[in-house]
Amino acid sequence: MTTFIIKRLLFSIPILLLVSFLFFFLIKMSPYDVVENELFIQGIDIKREANISRNLYDKTYRDLGLHKPVFYFSIVPDYYPDHLDSLSDASLKDAIFSGLKQGYTWPDIEQALNLYTAWTKAESSCSFAKNAIFLDGTFAQDCHSSIAGDYGQALNRMEQNKVAFFLPSLRFHGLDNQYHFFLRQLFDGQSKRSKLDGKLVSSKIKQAAIWTIALVLPMLILCFMLSLILAYFQAKYVGSWFDNISTTLSYLFYVIPLFLLGTLSIVFLSTKDYGALTHWFPSVDILLVNERNPWGSVFKNFKFLMLPLMVMLFHYIAILSRQMKTALLEEKKKPYVTALLAKGIKQKSLFIKHLFPNSLITMITIFTSMIPASLAGSLVIEELFNLPGLGRLLFRSLDLGDINVSLPLVLILSTLTILSYLFADILNAWLNPKIVLSKKQPSFD
Repeated sequence: MTTFIIKRLLFSIPILLLVSFLFFFLIKMSPYDVVENELFIQGIDIKREANISRNLYDKTYRDLGLHKPVFYFSIVPDYYPDHLDSLSDASLKDAIFSGLKQGYTWPDIEQALNLYTAWTKAESSCSFAKNAIFLDGTFAQDCHSSIAGDYGQALNRMEQNKVAFFLPSLRFHGLDNQYHFFLRQLFDGQSKRSKLDGKLVSSKIKQAAIWTIALVLPMLILCFMLSLILAYFQAKYVGSWFDNISTTLSYLFYVIPLFLLGTLSIVFLSTKDYGALTHWFPSVDILLVNERNPWGSVFKNFKFLMLPLMVMLFHYIAILSRQMKTALLEEKKKPYVTALLAKGIKQKSLFIKHLFPNSLITMITIFTSMIPASLAGSLVIEELFNLPGLGRLLFRSLDLGDINVSLPLVLILSTLTILSYLFADILNAWLNPKIVLSKKQPSFD
């Protein structure tokens, strides 16, 4: 058992790293400028503050580690430079990549860029406009003709040295890269703060987690107990009016999306628009959270958790009870049940002593798979009912680009998912000793 747990934990580490890499990849592939977005979150509009924009942009670019290579290694054509990420000018970087893709070598491109930069600086004192330097491919010879001539030679040299055939080159960049910098910021244990309000990330996640636990944990406990009772009566009286009605209602609550079910419950169960009889629960309100006593805030506002808890409860009972009923009916078809019925065993003893324990492994597997699903569902419910839990915190941080908060939340939810399946495997092995986890099956050859 210990060997199995260690193997599973070791197997979970690369999965978490893969999740972090996918998150990092999505950030790199995002269409917006990461630096401009970072400055905008800080209240700086770089497009309006042109006098300090370049220096501030370069400083932020380096603070975010964007001047480093992207990964531990890269595979590029052999005539490419080591990396161009040290350049913070996006338009210049795009122009260089465009030239490299056309086959121009980096030394020729670099020399042409240096000459062009010197030329543009020198010709600023000339009397004609900057865009009049090129006239049908010829160079203006009446102003800094020596620099213009060198630039023209550099362009001709680029065409002559153009690469027609290349080989892929594997470049190793070591630990000094953007992804490693990304991981080090995440796991270094330093006190990271939110980019939006400056609060400690650990404090924000802790307070939000208390609200999510207060919502999800009672829902899961009630869901398992009520689903088990419902499945027991459905399997015992299969085909009866109770089975038909409860199965139809289960399908109804299952097919209605969670966000629609929550919206309907808010409209018809928490307002007086359709009469006083439908106003059973308090309306959605802005909850006052005491940061020093978060559990006290939860108990004080527990009435606001009742309706979202019921919405999630009915939705997940519809899923779990159906699966439990199927597991019980499948177990009921086995030969040993026929033998027990032939011996005169009572239905109650059959279900409690035999069917339920033997189908418990399937039930636990199904139930544990609902734990990450319920956490994902809490994102929708918390946003609908304005609950300050992990789901709403994740949604707001992703929407506003607060990477310091959103990435730890994604990894926490991924870790909880892995641990829930690990718990299911351990519990199944404990319930059924016939399952061999860490030893090979004996050979009878």
